[in-house]
Amino acid sequence: MQKKIILILLLPILLSACSIDRTNQDRLRLLSIEECAEERAGNSAFGGDKSSQLIRKECEQMLVLNENYQRMSNRSYSKSAKLTYPENQKYFNENTWRLVTDRIRERHYPQYLAPEEEVARAMALNEKQAQIGDKSVLRVYEPRLLPVSPYLMNWRELGKADDSISDLMYENRDNKQLYGSLAVLRTIVIEERIKKERSGH
Repeated sequence: MQKKIILILLLPILLSACSIDRTNQDRLRLLSIEECAEERAGNSAFGGDKSSQLIRKECEQMLVLNENYQRMSNRSYSKSAKLTYPENQKYFNENTWRLVTDRIRERHYPQYLAPEEEVARAMALNEKQAQIGDKSVLRVYEPRLLPVSPYLMNWRELGKADDSISDLMYENRDNKQLYGSLAVLRTIVIEERIKKERSGH
């Protein structure tokens, strides 16, 4: 009985501590996203022609493979054998990858808008939602974006990427620089697909 009373008295303190801990975790996660976005925005190869909102969404994707970021919300997080983490990733040209994802979107996801338009659409829908008085029916809209890196794709997506790269390589066979960049991406995509196939997708 005494232990039960002590537990009842301690419960509000424990809940408060958990709430503070979650708040700190959320702040750290937001800070990580902002640091990533600032770095990418300052690099013309990554974010020279992108809005800050799109860059943040790309960073949210990329941080999925960041061990420290994941442990902010899951202290027992451990790396997956299915994934290739930044320290083991090969360099690829991001502008060339954008050509690949544009081709995938046009061929397989015609309902998706261009990335900047998707971000603007999601922001507009969320602003409209915020005007609703009943918060129980609120829905958070996310832009429909394809992975910002082949290392973030699943097995099925990698198959679509492989097909798109093959088409682009044929179409640009006389452009040595672009052809070379596409060849690098194709090697990455094939290696990632084999890796995911071996690990059960």
